[in-house]
Amino acid sequence: ALIGKYKDNEKIKFFRKENGGQSSARNYGAKLGSGKYLAFIDQDDVWYKNRLKETVRTFKANQKNNCVMVYSDLDRIDSKSRIVTKKFLREHKLGVHPKNHVVNLLGPNGFVLPGTMLVDREQFLSIGGFNETLSGYEDDELALRFFQQGGIVFIEKPLIQWRIYQDSYSYSER
Repeated sequence: ALIGKYKDNEKIKFFRKENGGQSSARNYGAKLGSGKYLAFIDQDDVWYKNRLKETVRTFKANQKNNCVMVYSDLDRIDSKSRIVTKKFLREHKLGVHPKNHVVNLLGPNGFVLPGTMLVDREQFLSIGGFNETLSGYEDDELALRFFQQGGIVFIEKPLIQWRIYQDSYSYSER
């Protein structure tokens, strides 16, 4: 019923594919897309109103520095959409941001989450997109491959609300 409300909207296209996991779905959408940039959002996260505007502006402003990816800090929310931690990456000192050395992308605290990323679509496709053989850390592995292509720019301001709690997918045994 919800999808039916949008069936006549020319700006929205619907495609079905067999479930192959998050990376497979993201790569499929990227191949079908037509825009210059890719930005990702998981089903339970929330973008702030200015998320796209700020990441695109930052990407364009850093082109002379060979920018290949922009990402931001985030606010952590619980299952009921209550903010648990503002500026999550900074507050918990999770990794070094921005990622200006390969060592900062390795280890358990890479934290370049898909919901915070903005990348050039053609470049994403040319490096193979998300690694579909991984079930966990596929975002960090993608960021590592982008890092090998050029600069990664960090926006200190949170631009998404990341929903993470004990029963969420990120806490699963995958």
